[in-house]
Amino acid sequence: MDEVLIMRIIVIITTLIYVVFYIIDRRTVLDERENLIQLKATNLQQQVALYGLMVIVGIYLYHPSLNALYPILVFALSSIYTYMFGVFYYRRKM
Repeated sequence: MDEVLIMRIIVIITTLIYVVFYIIDRRTVLDERENLIQLKATNLQQQVALYGLMVIVGIYLYHPSLNALYPILVFALSSIYTYMFGVFYYRRKM
């Protein structure tokens, strides 16, 4: 398989997972607890995105011949999955 095809499949699967997550998440009643959960999940997402971006930039600086599509894809996917993980984690924790 071509690596671009594999990346497209990963993006399509992630999009489907996020759509299912969004539909399930939309059914929950919004109150102060849910707002706090979303804020905490967004904070976690931003922290992981910041640290991940610093690591990706460091890797890209030492390996400039690396195709830029890979770090961008890793950054986007880690951001999406971190938010979903954060929502599930804080709902169980709180």
